[in-house]
Amino acid sequence: MKKTLTIIFIAVIVAAVSYFIYKASTFNVFDVEIRKIAEIEIPNKYKIGVFYLPSNASSQSYIQIRRLENGEVLQNYERYNFVNDYKLFNDTLRLVLSDTSFVKRKTDTLFFKIP
Repeated sequence: MKKTLTIIFIAVIVAAVSYFIYKASTFNVFDVEIRKIAEIEIPNKYKIGVFYLPSNASSQSYIQIRRLENGEVLQNYERYNFVNDYKLFNDTLRLVLSDTSFVKRKTDTLFFKIP
């Protein structure tokens, strides 16, 4: 009986240590979720995507425009975390961006000429 309890105790300790090591090795300090906000087709050219990238230890949150076929980054807009509106005019993309972490900061309208 004493031998069985010792084996169970050792198994529980090994399981607890294994779980702790697993949790410690997969722990993320910063949120790394990249969200696609919009996918826009440029007529007779290609598709672009508008993405939100959260802040981390070395950069602030920003909105990024990428070409979807090859992942090429076309433009970054730092200090923004929300896309209020977007519209495509011929070869220009109008973005209305804001930073929701500041109450007094107003929205900004930015124009991006698509290459």
